[in-house]
Amino acid sequence: MKKYFFYILSITVLLSTSAFLITSAEEEKDSKNLSLFSSVFKMLKDQFVDTLDSDFLIRRAIDGMVKSVDPHTVFFDEKESAERGKVWQGIQYSGIGARVTNRDSSVVITSPLEGYGAQLNDLRAGDVYVKIDSMFVKGLPMDSVIARLRGNAETAVNVTVDRPYVGIVNKTITRKQIVTPSIAFYTMLDTATGVGYIQVQQFLSGSDHQFENAVKELKKNPRLKSIILDLRDNTGGLVEEAVNCVNVFVPKNTIVIHLHGKATDYNNVTHNEPIDTVMPLVILTNNNTISAGEIFTGAMQDLDRAVIIGQKTFGKGLVQGTRFPGYGTSLYVTAARYYTPSGRCIQKRDYSKRYINGQETIFSDTLKKVFYTRNGRKVYDIGGIEPDIKTEPQQGSTPVIDALNKAYLIFDYATYFRNTKTIKVPANKIEVTDIGFYDFIRFVEKKKYNFKIAEEDKLKEFEELMKKDNTSHIFSKKYKALYDQVINSKKDILIENKEAIKKALQREIVLRYYYNTGMMENTILSDPEILKAKEVLNNPKIYSEILNKK
Repeated sequence: MKKYFFYILSITVLLSTSAFLITSAEEEKDSKNLSLFSSVFKMLKDQFVDTLDSDFLIRRAIDGMVKSVDPHTVFFDEKESAERGKVWQGIQYSGIGARVTNRDSSVVITSPLEGYGAQLNDLRAGDVYVKIDSMFVKGLPMDSVIARLRGNAETAVNVTVDRPYVGIVNKTITRKQIVTPSIAFYTMLDTATGVGYIQVQQFLSGSDHQFENAVKELKKNPRLKSIILDLRDNTGGLVEEAVNCVNVFVPKNTIVIHLHGKATDYNNVTHNEPIDTVMPLVILTNNNTISAGEIFTGAMQDLDRAVIIGQKTFGKGLVQGTRFPGYGTSLYVTAARYYTPSGRCIQKRDYSKRYINGQETIFSDTLKKVFYTRNGRKVYDIGGIEPDIKTEPQQGSTPVIDALNKAYLIFDYATYFRNTKTIKVPANKIEVTDIGFYDFIRFVEKKKYNFKIAEEDKLKEFEELMKKDNTSHIFSKKYKALYDQVINSKKDILIENKEAIKKALQREIVLRYYYNTGMMENTILSDPEILKAKEVLNNPKIYSEILNKK
């Protein structure tokens, strides 16, 4: 026994000594590298032919270092650090609340933000800025125009705009802090079957209160039986806010995630009494459901508290924290991996060697491990949250829609429509019919079909090739005939894409009258994934079978 005791003691001493030697070697290497960096910096300052900016050099060095480790770690200087608090509150800037674009040397409003000065004072998409206070703005850089529109909250700015089909409009507008809400929209989706809907854009400071309020408001309707939680394109945010939102639907003292890193190792649990632990829920996800959005989704899946419908999430299983190196600066650093209640980490990309060779890889599916939800369902780590019901991504824009948008034809038609017509029907009743489509065709005809299709670019390439090869005289007549045929086919191309164009027109027109809330009300009832969610929620048997409820 004594022999074994001394053997174990010897091993312990050996391991301790090895650890000390490794630590000492690491410290010696770090000391050497820091000394080398300091020497190079001093030599550059002392001997480079021109005067160097120390702040610039050090900032570039720090930025290069943090960019080497992963795309999430960021260094902020004193000024940037002071602004970080606003980011976590969703505060973008103080101004009148109108997105703009530069068009033909003019700054044009593309969309007033709902609930802010521009919209409340009836500035409209398509309005062209003429004057801001006493300054004429045509020809000014857009940054300069934006700077004049922004300013301290509660201050006033006078704007003059040229409204197409109307004329000059003058407004005095009070600036406000522009805040991106966490809950973009919620509504009773279907009163007959009792389905509610909440769109969750991000998890920032105060998100839990917004989320809780949305749930409580829906629950005031006695017909409410279930809720769809839309986390598609959720950009993430704060871990604590995501945990608190999970808490709305799960009991107090429930583990939502486990954080593990060099200086971090703890469970993040719910602290409050929930609002509802039994109501059926569906969460909608896509490839752009990221970070805190995945924390929320992964916990709800592992706890069998919701059915997940959509596409696999982004796959960010890392958590960042803010550290303070000194002098008012801050380092937003990847400090831990997070693990869902079943124990899985859903990180997709491997950054472990990025600092050495600049490369990052995607973890192989062969490394995936099986984990089990509370009800015994199989779930997997690595690569994101797999939905319980997979759907195809909704089709985005088409080449024809892209061409029309690039030429501002859909935008300009909506501007014409808004400034010449009055609509008295609610947002969810607006529909672009075939009559409206052909009115758009006539509008485009007057613009001489000034949108460009892919075939035109190919023909231009062929024309350049003819010029280069001196063969224009041989093919000129055939080329012109073919080019005219392509140009004349544009109307046919529009007609072939009638349904997609009608949908794009409808979206833009609804935005002009009813803004984002109205657009959501108009499109939500035909959304394929929302329809699938309603189908699942309206069938308790299917819902229970998916969650393996006994």
